[in-house]
Amino acid sequence: MFGGPWWQDLVWGVAWLATMTLVMGWLAKSRLRPVTCTEDGVLLRYPRSYLGIGLVCTFLFLGFAVFSLYAFSSDSEKLKYALFFVAFSMLGWPIVAGYFIESHEVGPEGVRYRTSFGRQGFFAWSQVNRVDYSYGMKWFRLHAGGKIVRFSALLVGLPELARAIEQYAPDAVRDTQVRELLATTAGGSPPSPWP
Repeated sequence: MFGGPWWQDLVWGVAWLATMTLVMGWLAKSRLRPVTCTEDGVLLRYPRSYLGIGLVCTFLFLGFAVFSLYAFSSDSEKLKYALFFVAFSMLGWPIVAGYFIESHEVGPEGVRYRTSFGRQGFFAWSQVNRVDYSYGMKWFRLHAGGKIVRFSALLVGLPELARAIEQYAPDAVRDTQVRELLATTAGGSPPSPWP
């Protein structure tokens, strides 16, 4: 891949950038689907495209691991490459687990949440003392009663979350840049998942 003529490296770089732009655009568009309403509020979940990326990552690298068992003649090379690809396949597992386990239910009383690691809880809007946004990690953080709950920019239902923050916890937003980001998110334009 690298080390050939300069134009070959340029083509690979442009192809990678174009692919990532298309995938992130697909992810950003898929999170704007209608939300699931419950009797207590709105359920924020990851879109199906998020699950698709996790499954593709997992099975693509598992396929490479199986292929490497047949592609190399030396047993040590087979094992080395198979373990390398199995390790890469594990990058998709947290995405798949997050899709099935993680959820946030936003209602007028507060937020009920469950993380990928099994932590779950509830906090009332009156407990929220700070709201901020991590531009590097692409998530909103709500600080409530000593806990920090994170809401990924990839979640379906971010406009509903932003409207609930503006309505029930406006004093917790101290940064004007975050206040503006919440206003645009509440208007139906969540932050980009792409840097």
